[in-house]
Amino acid sequence: RFFSNMFHQLIPPPVCWMRPSLLSYRDGQEINLAGGGEEEEDHNCYFYWRNFCGVVSALAFTILVFTSWNFVRRWNYRFFYVSHIVTGFLMLGFAIFHIRYIGVYLIPGLLYYAACSLPV
Repeated sequence: RFFSNMFHQLIPPPVCWMRPSLLSYRDGQEINLAGGGEEEEDHNCYFYWRNFCGVVSALAFTILVFTSWNFVRRWNYRFFYVSHIVTGFLMLGFAIFHIRYIGVYLIPGLLYYAACSLPV
């Protein structure tokens, strides 16, 4: 029962995969999927998408960690390199969708990287 509830909290229901429901939080017309009283946590599509983006970001980070092991680098450096580029962008992108203000913490590092690596 615990894992089925957890799976239900992490994967958006089918109604949330339709385009109008993705915009419903910002339009002020929240779709409450819990169907309960006011004391329950608000389970709208925005809540599900935030959880989903957090899970995708965590999975991308996990793949990034496992592919950075020494034997993976020595086995196939191209796989290591491409997987780091892809999972790095996935992890950062979905982390920004999961927690919007995380961009404030990422901007200084990205600016420093750009200043050090881009040609003058």
